[in-house]
Amino acid sequence: MMSFLLNSLSVEHAFGIPEVAKLLSNAPSGEVIIGVVDNDKEKRVPIYLTQFTIQSSTNRVLVKQKPGSNQYLIVIDKALESFLLWNAEQVNLDVTSFGFPDSPKLLGRRLKYALIDHDRAYIDLLAALRNRQAPGLITLERILNDFITT
Repeated sequence: MMSFLLNSLSVEHAFGIPEVAKLLSNAPSGEVIIGVVDNDKEKRVPIYLTQFTIQSSTNRVLVKQKPGSNQYLIVIDKALESFLLWNAEQVNLDVTSFGFPDSPKLLGRRLKYALIDHDRAYIDLLAALRNRQAPGLITLERILNDFITT
């Protein structure tokens, strides 16, 4: 999804919250870096990420910042599949018309493969959500664009 929203920028994909925490903790001081994770309450949050404080929360997108740094953490509530299904519901979009299951568990399995960002059906789904102004997707896109332009 990040590649879709940030088509002009390079996106480094780290698999899992611990890997995102490691990238953030090893980032050069002063560099603006943004991590994006699911709010998966079933998994333990790495200690490094507990230092981040909430800056804003809108449409199931939470923005946190590590105090005194240019490090940010965007938390998608609850998981990517739930976030996409909620957004689709908000704009009356049927994900099954794009070939995706409407079950969070099954959709989650479908989204886990490494090349999902290049999947035509996935790109079409994201484009339809954007065109219909799905609130969470638009919020996430605005937040990311704000980071890029400031």
